[in-house]
Amino acid sequence: MRPQRTLPVLLLTWIVIASMSWLPANGATGDQHRIDEIIAQYGGVQIGPTTISWDQGAVLLDLDTQPTAEVAAATSVCSTGSFCAFGGVSYSGTKLTFSTCPATHTSFPTITVRSIYNNRSSGTVRAYASTSLRTTLGPGTGAPNVSGITKITCS
Repeated sequence: MRPQRTLPVLLLTWIVIASMSWLPANGATGDQHRIDEIIAQYGGVQIGPTTISWDQGAVLLDLDTQPTAEVAAATSVCSTGSFCAFGGVSYSGTKLTFSTCPATHTSFPTITVRSIYNNRSSGTVRAYASTSLRTTLGPGTGAPNVSGITKITCS
């Protein structure tokens, strides 16, 4: 006599359907849907599952930055020679990486900046809330908990 397989097949089908219910209607994952929206609005090129590039890699947006427990660990999430703006405190969350200084300033239409790190060997990074200077970062320094940052300049 063959064992009944109807219940396991129905259970597996229900699990697959339930697990897909969180996907956006177009079938993209949450990150992919967000990446598609950002590219549609601001341009850029997707270069990884959670990464967008602008200006031939001079600016990168990564939606999948892991949080760090220690301020000193910021150097591991912000590439040497770059400065980074993070959507979360303590250098976590969505990350914008800049490997060059923009001609004027950098604004943040895609994230709310909550922490910044200057992982360059020289030069300063200045963070502003509108027109008010909030912090100045020398080489190898960061601000793990800031709010209201609307633009960053560097020299």
